[in-house]
Amino acid sequence: MTVLDPNRYAGPAEAAILRSDIAADDAARPALLQRAAQALTALHDATTALRAAQEAVDSAQKIYDHVGQLEASLEERTRVSRGLLHPIRRLPDEILSMIFLADVGCLEGPRCDHPFVVAAVCRRWRAVALCTPSLWATVSCDLPTVEATVQRVTYLNFHLDRSAQLPLIVYISYDAEGSAPGTLFSSALTKLFRRACDFTCTSSTDTTHMLSQCLSGRAPDLTKLCLDDTYFRGVSDTTLYLDFVAPRLELVHCTGSQVLWRGAAEYQSVRTLRLWTENSDTQVLMDVVSRFPQVVDLDVSCVGALHSPVDLNLRAERLTHLDLSIVGGMDINVARSFSFPSLRVAKIEIREGDTIRTGAMISFFHTALATVRELELNYDVGSGIAVGLQACLLLERLDLHIWRNDDNAVEILGILAAPPVNGDWWSCPHLHTLALSGRVKQTIADVLISLASARRPGATSGPPVALTKIEISSTSRPPRPPHDVDHAALQRRLDSLLV
Repeated sequence: MTVLDPNRYAGPAEAAILRSDIAADDAARPALLQRAAQALTALHDATTALRAAQEAVDSAQKIYDHVGQLEASLEERTRVSRGLLHPIRRLPDEILSMIFLADVGCLEGPRCDHPFVVAAVCRRWRAVALCTPSLWATVSCDLPTVEATVQRVTYLNFHLDRSAQLPLIVYISYDAEGSAPGTLFSSALTKLFRRACDFTCTSSTDTTHMLSQCLSGRAPDLTKLCLDDTYFRGVSDTTLYLDFVAPRLELVHCTGSQVLWRGAAEYQSVRTLRLWTENSDTQVLMDVVSRFPQVVDLDVSCVGALHSPVDLNLRAERLTHLDLSIVGGMDINVARSFSFPSLRVAKIEIREGDTIRTGAMISFFHTALATVRELELNYDVGSGIAVGLQACLLLERLDLHIWRNDDNAVEILGILAAPPVNGDWWSCPHLHTLALSGRVKQTIADVLISLASARRPGATSGPPVALTKIEISSTSRPPRPPHDVDHAALQRRLDSLLV
């Protein structure tokens, strides 16, 4: 391709074309110059207008910001002025302190942050809060990790300092796993226990060693002690040793790890005692009568075998309510050692009842349950129960829970329905209410009808107190098992007999 040489002189034909183009461009130039001048004028006018608009925007923004500042300042002055005139500022510090304490009573459950929230409102509230010991008398602490346990030491000590010498309500939830929390935390926990009137500790990990060290010494204001490590998997292999003095202690609830008491301390003021602990045996009952001689309401689970080579002294003078679970058997020496002269209401659960011999079962009813008015029996198997019930001469209400052995239920109901001997009813002559739960087969239904007929109101040879109510509740799910009777029909029949 040939490139034109700009240094050459155009030929005649080419020169004619170029002259024609030059003439046309020269003719169009004035119009283009005029348009460019017009566009330049328009651009200048637009730039001037834009500058003026921007200045107007900036001015408006400054005015708006200034007005906003004036408004905020006005609001702040109004808020401060109204705050200075608020009636709460006229309250004396004593009344304000009472309001803080009333607010604590409205909370659902313990709140560990409430005093700190109150103290963060203003300078005066903080001063009042810090000078109100009762506001710091409730200590609630969740300890999910060892690190959290270490961090909470300052929090616990702050409560100890600010609550002066007031008795404390302490809630500790300890879930930290791994190494021990350290001496600082143990020292703080010991101080809390010795200052507490209500001490509750729950855990999902092994705390027996820590609590054995911290729950010691003298706790002069302690009235309630609750310990629960039920959710700890290795609970059956742990033992909590307790050795403290608490002259005002009224209620003890221990659930989970085995509890053994050290020293010779007695708790004369304890009225309610619940011991649902693992590996509990005869020693548990010995501790109950020796360390808690004034107990009124006792709920205890005996998992280990109740055996003794000799007779024991298991007498509780003031016991009126007994909830006893026996798992693992009981020998005759223990069975005839009970003495509860004030017992009125009892709930007895017997598991593995075939490990209790007939003589021991009968002796247990004669010694432990002779004075009961209301008795609930929840049993698996076991002979001697029916004969033992003949010792309950004052019984007014009997609740039977049938598990799998119908023969025991038939025997019990049969003895209750047996005709009097020489005109005297030996089997629960004051019984007026019978409640039965479980699967009711025809054999049980027949003896229930016989019982209702023999002890109904107006019966010729009936007991001194007539049977007025038999309640049946089924534990079977529909459809009804083929060997079970129609509970509704049986209930109607019994009601008609007892009218």
